[in-house]
Amino acid sequence: MATRPRPPPPKEDQVGANLMLGEFTDVPGLTLSEARLIVGAIVEHRRKTDESRGRVRQEPEALIKTLDYLEVFARFKAKETIENVAEKLDGYKQLEFYERSQLGSLCCVDVEEAKTLIPSLANKISDEDLKELLDDIIRQRAFTETESDSESDSESDSESDSESDFPQHNEAKDSEQLMEKHPEIERLAIGDSE
Repeated sequence: MATRPRPPPPKEDQVGANLMLGEFTDVPGLTLSEARLIVGAIVEHRRKTDESRGRVRQEPEALIKTLDYLEVFARFKAKETIENVAEKLDGYKQLEFYERSQLGSLCCVDVEEAKTLIPSLANKISDEDLKELLDDIIRQRAFTETESDSESDSESDSESDSESDFPQHNEAKDSEQLMEKHPEIERLAIGDSE
């Protein structure tokens, strides 16, 4: 009985000392904070669209859980801070998109931690440059936490009055600005609400 040779197994994506991300090699990644902002903006846009059409949408449980996860684990909440961190990360062109998104999501406190969690950084960036980047991110986080502590006292009363199950944005125009900056997001939001 003749048998055909088995095809080779598909290459697995690997995140180690050498990044092997397959088809996702040059795909921009998002930090958890950016994802929170974008998913929240899409949900808010869909909610507003549905309200204007007199409809009520029951969001899927997976989406609600995703938003809850992003709310808990996103290190930065304010749009301005998220943009500042993204700008700092984008300044390091030698880093892959994956590495930038991981650095912005993990907020490592030192070089050793960053290189342990993201081994591919080892030969791409000097310890001094990485330390400078991590310090910049930590400063943004410290500034944000200090700012949010002073605002949390005044917002705690108004949060209990909120009817939305989704994260509220500090700026009223977040969703509109995101839609202008990323037209593909608007297509997703509008396409799902029709």
